Amino acid sequence: MKNRHKYPRRQQKERSYHDPLSREDVWFYRQKPHRWGFAVLRPVRWTQITSVSLIVFCAILQMVPARITGYFIDDVLRNRDMTNFVFLIILMASLPLIESALYFVGRICAQISSQYGLAVLRDVLFDRLMRSDQRFFQNTPPGEIMARLTGDLDMVRYYWAWLLNVTFEQTALFIIGGIYLFFLNWILALTSLFLTPLIVYLASRYSKEIRPFWTSIRRQFEKLNTVVEENITGNRVVR
Repeated sequence: MKNRHKYPRRQQKERSYHDPLSREDVWFYRQKPHRWGFAVLRPVRWTQITSVSLIVFCAILQMVPARITGYFIDDVLRNRDMTNFVFLIILMASLPLIESALYFVGRICAQISSQYGLAVLRDVLFDRLMRSDQRFFQNTPPGEIMARLTGDLDMVRYYWAWLLNVTFEQTALFIIGGIYLFFLNWILALTSLFLTPLIVYLASRYSKEIRPFWTSIRRQFEKLNTVVEENITGNRVVR
């Protein structure tokens, strides 16, 4: 029986890194889009990790001003304790500034890593196109090629620059917020988390139902690109 992949099993186990842009390692990243995305950003992985860490830290900082406001109302306004008045005012004024600065740095790091990945993918795709034979261009509509070089690459960049950070940010908010609610009132926490499984189920079902529509929209976009490209080329030939 022939080996399924190019590398023998022993060599597959010994290899610690698989090139996400190599044709020989396509099998390793099949059905693993997230691992493939992280592998492409391997040269700038610390920039991406810094971005995710800063944004998650900013998400946690969003809960601190509410707690400080509670102390301010209980101790300063109600009990007339002016001992920590200046400290609380400075803390309430400085935390939003610190959070905004860290969030800005995190977004800049995300843009740097995403633009790097976008440039790498474009170079690889253009190199593959230059090396492709005439049969490939005869069997592949021009609209599909344009869609892969524009819309598809932009969605990958959007995943690196935005969706990845938002996923970690919302996950951190959900976990930290749930723990904080349990410390405040476990009945309130259970009441708030009661509908979470239902929301997850409805969201996953909605995602499965809407996926064919997005696929259809992408196919129509490819046809539109093909028609536009053929019309422009035809006008040039006629002229």
